[in-house]
Amino acid sequence: MRRLPKPFGEHPLRIWKAGIDKLYEDMDRWFEEATKSAFSLLPADWQMKTPRAEVCDTGENLVVSVELPGVEKSDLEVKVYPTYVSINAEKRQQNEVKADSYYHSECYYGSISRNIPLPVEVDSAQAKAEFKNGVLKLDLPKKHQGDIGRKIDIE
Repeated sequence: MRRLPKPFGEHPLRIWKAGIDKLYEDMDRWFEEATKSAFSLLPADWQMKTPRAEVCDTGENLVVSVELPGVEKSDLEVKVYPTYVSINAEKRQQNEVKADSYYHSECYYGSISRNIPLPVEVDSAQAKAEFKNGVLKLDLPKKHQGDIGRKIDIE
């Protein structure tokens, strides 16, 4: 059996692939740095926020709790679907300080949106919601599936 001589140095395709891999790494780093610097220019209250959520299974129901500080009940919209919950809210905050020769006002406006996937299907017609002290609590009854099957006696 005749052997072919090994080429000198690394194979050209490996060199090309290493260059492409390096390009992807550099692009990821550049985009990450660009988005960090762009969002850091905005005030903290204006940055897009995702409210914290907790989904708990109590057996017959799912209980979803969502933190929405600074949101009024009238600015909150909740939609319950069989497999997920959609929460949309507008946050408005105004601060005013008046003194003899000093006046200061800050206003913050922004929207908050979150879709929360549910581990099982729920009955959206029986869903209940409560909003108290900036916490939204949803009580979602699980949808009962029909009989999976049962044994039948043969006559």
